[in-house]
Amino acid sequence: MLYTILILLFLLFALYAAYILGNTVYHCLYLNYDRTKPVPESVTIDNHVRDHLMAFTHEIQWYDSLSWWQRDGIMGGLHAMNDARVGFFAKYLSITKEERQHEGRELTFHDIGCGGGICTEELAKRGFNMIGVDMSKESIRQATTHAREQGIQNVNYVIGNAYDLSFIPPASSDGVVMSDVLEHFHDLPTVVHQVSRMLRPGSFLVFDTMKRNWLTFIINEVVQNSPLAILPQHTHHWSLMINVEELKTLLDREGMELKIVKGLGIDVFSITFWKAFLLRKREQFPFSITDDVMWNYIGYAKHPTSASHVPRAAVTYGYLDSGVGSTFLST
Repeated sequence: MLYTILILLFLLFALYAAYILGNTVYHCLYLNYDRTKPVPESVTIDNHVRDHLMAFTHEIQWYDSLSWWQRDGIMGGLHAMNDARVGFFAKYLSITKEERQHEGRELTFHDIGCGGGICTEELAKRGFNMIGVDMSKESIRQATTHAREQGIQNVNYVIGNAYDLSFIPPASSDGVVMSDVLEHFHDLPTVVHQVSRMLRPGSFLVFDTMKRNWLTFIINEVVQNSPLAILPQHTHHWSLMINVEELKTLLDREGMELKIVKGLGIDVFSITFWKAFLLRKREQFPFSITDDVMWNYIGYAKHPTSASHVPRAAVTYGYLDSGVGSTFLST
């Protein structure tokens, strides 16, 4: 009997492995879009997943929490990577603060696609005057509430769409943060242009995102679509992930220089990782900055210091007329 069960388990595993392999080959051959161009909206990604989850909790019973600020909940992975990513971001945004301290004004930094403010708030704690922007009203509500509860005064939040940041004056931002969000946009060229438009000359864009290759496809399948899934389906779509060369091309179009790219990874051979993974303790994942850019990567780009480069004209692919307002929520 035991022998029969083991054979069945092996066959099930073999079938699942064959499915993953076939699906990987199919995506790499037929759904490997050029991210320097808009991707069809038919590529499904749930950019409102947090709102949907909060509205339809009965459909996602295996999640223990839907709060941005409950570390042992669904957003635990973002909390786990926060020390590593915020440390990296603060290092380079601090360069701008030092260079402009003689200007006699308060510098303003923006976190575009801030979600519930996990990264935004930590940067504010480190002395940066932050404005978080996100299209999700529920996420902005949670971010605003948490900042108020923590007594943080130098962070504010805006409901807005990254495809149209016209409510932010041109050349007014001393630095832009885009963390775990670039891979959510179908029209990446327009987003990069919008960010370039709002940056002051010489300012930095700091970011982290996901690379598109066979490895990230398999990882994405496991964490979203397998029995071991720790994220909702459609949280990320492999076709929307971005290779470093593609991001560099988009930045080059705007006259921005990609300066540094590092890995933002997990040591999957560590006991800490496997303990956290098997116990579903997302908040304990051991993220760190590495030299391996096969999966997540983090970096910064610099806006041109002079007006000698004229960015391309805004190109609209049907997203800019979004109807999303710029409602301002203050702490």
